[in-house]
Amino acid sequence: MMANKRKLKAADLFCGGGGFTTGAEQSGRVSVVLAVNHWRTAIDTHSYNHPRTRHICARIDDIDPRHDKSIPELDILLASPECTHHSIARGGRPIDDQKRATPWHVCVWAEAKRPKWIVVENVREFRNWGPLDDRGQPIKSRKGEIFRQWIRSIESIGYQVDHQILNAADFGAATKRLRLFIVCRRGHSRRDIPWPDPTHSGRWIPAWQIIDWSKPCPSIISRKKPLAEKTLRRIEIGLRKFVGQAAEPFIVRPRNHCTADGLGDPLSTITTSGAHHGLAVPFILPRTGVYDSKEWLKRPWGPEEPLPTIIASHGAGHIVMPFIETLTHGGRERSASEPLPTITTAHRGEHAFVLPFLTKYYGTGSVQPVDEPIDTVTTKDRFGLAMVSLIRTMRELGVVDIGFRMLDVDELARAQGFPEGYYLYGTKTERVKQVGNAVCPPVARALCNTIAEAV
Repeated sequence: MMANKRKLKAADLFCGGGGFTTGAEQSGRVSVVLAVNHWRTAIDTHSYNHPRTRHICARIDDIDPRHDKSIPELDILLASPECTHHSIARGGRPIDDQKRATPWHVCVWAEAKRPKWIVVENVREFRNWGPLDDRGQPIKSRKGEIFRQWIRSIESIGYQVDHQILNAADFGAATKRLRLFIVCRRGHSRRDIPWPDPTHSGRWIPAWQIIDWSKPCPSIISRKKPLAEKTLRRIEIGLRKFVGQAAEPFIVRPRNHCTADGLGDPLSTITTSGAHHGLAVPFILPRTGVYDSKEWLKRPWGPEEPLPTIIASHGAGHIVMPFIETLTHGGRERSASEPLPTITTAHRGEHAFVLPFLTKYYGTGSVQPVDEPIDTVTTKDRFGLAMVSLIRTMRELGVVDIGFRMLDVDELARAQGFPEGYYLYGTKTERVKQVGNAVCPPVARALCNTIAEAV
């Protein structure tokens, strides 16, 4: 039966690096024949990974689908308009109303091409789209006014419209990315707009599965540029919660209220402001001597090693587990067994790998027993105080050093749901931006499968 069904033709407006297209093509029911974006780097990425798609590198304002005869007839219009000027991640900064207007182009394309289906993705705050005051701030009393007008405009062209918030983790991405999806069907029907059933509800993909555990994590003490005070505070919170109590991996997300998450959940949102997530790998610290090569030694033991000789003494060792830290406002610790938080267009990377291991802080970096006084700690303003506080906590928990690294672009892409080997053009900042801006392919795949079944 499937063999007799033709693939639905789709256009991907605001295509970016290709998340929407990737998911649509993965469904096996949709062929993306046209992709549009104004950013050359994103078009290069999209062209490389989707060579059969026709690409237009231009501002959406400069394309007129009503008169451009080269634009084919479409079954589905996919669109992910610019969302940063709707997102609460902007804080209290003024908003550019012109840049918020890009969703209106969806109406232009809908009227010109009359596709059977339209699928639009945006941030949840898009529902609050309303007019601005003279200072460029949203007028609270008119919240959602323009959004409702936009919906009515699509309906006036002859579409039924419905919208829902979907969690990418429910469809197989290792990120708890919550996004608004608007599905429009041309014509009138008594049937409701179809929505995909979650495929991974209750069995989310954990963050630890997308992390490359072989990558090294340099000491936070030997860094040329010390970590920020807030980052050190969040690491301390994570150590106390997961190493001090449960001895399990966790993720730190230093935002507003700092709590900790286990790595059994997906990764949280990677914001455009540069949120960071950090992670730590389990090591076993013997509290008493271990007989090794006829000498009593104290050294770290990795989780992949067999345990040393067990000594009949209470509390002979404990596990220092990995955790992930998000280094932006509102961040918190998260266990390595949880999925990553939502990935966004952070310009410096958002998720960092924090690895407690047992070496000396300064100088040679050799292993230091925990029953000795800690080496000299320099103090410089508040950073010094934060470091002293962290070191006090580390001594208390038996952790002598902490390795730290940012999650790489390939790890963030895996969390978002991109397939292995998906190539991204540009600098690291540009690649992170493409990943953070992308529609999660697993969600796009589920939506396109549902639409194809309803045709």
